[in-house]
Amino acid sequence: MYQIMNTKVFVYRQIARVMLECVTPIAIGDGTKDILTDAKVLTDANGLPFIPGTSLAGILRHAVGDATDYLWGFQRGKCGQGSRVIFTDAKLVDGDGTVSDGLVDRLSDFAQRYMSLPIRQHVNINQVGVASKGGKFDNEVVFAGTRFVFEVEILDDDAETVKAEMKQLRELISLPAFRVGGNTRRGLGQMRVVSWKERTIDMADIVDRNAYLAKSSSLTDLSFWRDIEDIADDSMASVTGEDWIAYRLILKPEDLFSFGSGLGDNEVDDAPLLETVVEWDHNGVGKFVDRRIVIPGSAVKGALSHRLAFHYNRLVGRYADKMSNDERDDCVGGNNFAVAMLFGKQSDKISRGNVIVGDCFPTEQASFAILNHVSIDPYTGGAIDGALYDEKVVSLRNDLTMIIYVEACAINDEKVREAWECTLDDVCNGMLPLGGAVNRGHGVFGGTWELISND
Repeated sequence: MYQIMNTKVFVYRQIARVMLECVTPIAIGDGTKDILTDAKVLTDANGLPFIPGTSLAGILRHAVGDATDYLWGFQRGKCGQGSRVIFTDAKLVDGDGTVSDGLVDRLSDFAQRYMSLPIRQHVNINQVGVASKGGKFDNEVVFAGTRFVFEVEILDDDAETVKAEMKQLRELISLPAFRVGGNTRRGLGQMRVVSWKERTIDMADIVDRNAYLAKSSSLTDLSFWRDIEDIADDSMASVTGEDWIAYRLILKPEDLFSFGSGLGDNEVDDAPLLETVVEWDHNGVGKFVDRRIVIPGSAVKGALSHRLAFHYNRLVGRYADKMSNDERDDCVGGNNFAVAMLFGKQSDKISRGNVIVGDCFPTEQASFAILNHVSIDPYTGGAIDGALYDEKVVSLRNDLTMIIYVEACAINDEKVREAWECTLDDVCNGMLPLGGAVNRGHGVFGGTWELISND
């Protein structure tokens, strides 16, 4: 004997088609590594990177907060309710603006560039200036400027409810805290809404119902969205939200600087980090631009973290010459209260950081200088073995603009906030150089910082 289940029929459907652009590279790992990298990027059947719908749903559900049961569903013992939100995977946008969804017989020249992705090098420098144990690693990333398209659908009995819930998702995706993939606190994963189209379907209306039933599940089919107005605009990206504080740093390099790639090139032993990015024209046609200078958010974040510990210790009266070695260890890294609040910690209780420092891609055409180095043996007068090398450094004339987002709750403590703003002062006054070879005079910046208002 069959048990008849009660089935809820939702009359209204609010459907959105969203195009996102990677402001910074993103890294959605597939959990594997190979001979080239410690962490590979997730790819589809065509070998192209994509963003799983489960990732989008998880990020947004977390952002919504506590009141999620009615919209996102729940399961408690034998009681439960399914989610009323349906996400597709976000698929790659090809260079001509079409979406790469489904098996492709032959990839375009644009799409074939994604067969070889950039690899970011990382190293965790401790308080004595050397790499921490296990702190050297790398990961594969997707080019900055890459675009993805996905669709999201919300079901309900009330038309105004589905519209309001979709508006909430649109606002959440526009917030600075919306980051996709891993290493989001190290500068990766920032997205920008390029296009947002919405359509309300009333299943009681025969025209709407037939249009919905005829809609293809393929993201390449645009017939359902014909003549639908795009409601995305630049103001969507300017909202910071009540939970976040935005700091704008306008910096000018005093001289040369170098954020190293960890590798050499065909000219020098130590080359700066250069990456390929994707740029789009007003017609939605994309092209790859090679050799763009990168100022990684992870490199800036590390310098800020160490200087923050110094200032906080100074403000609370902790001085190295008055403490034992064990006491000093309790004042640095994640053991420092200010560092733990802003940048998180890895110890018995792991906590994520509350500062987002994005990668910076200067648009100015950079000029490079090659510097030769040698260390002379004082006894023989010759070069010490392994100490003859050269490096390539960067020179820029124009100002750089960096936006740093801080979760407001992380700087509620007066001394933490003072230590943080003293750290920003040091960067802008040239007292905290950024990048590599700072002991040789590189990486000195001057400038100003300011709070960005939500108004």
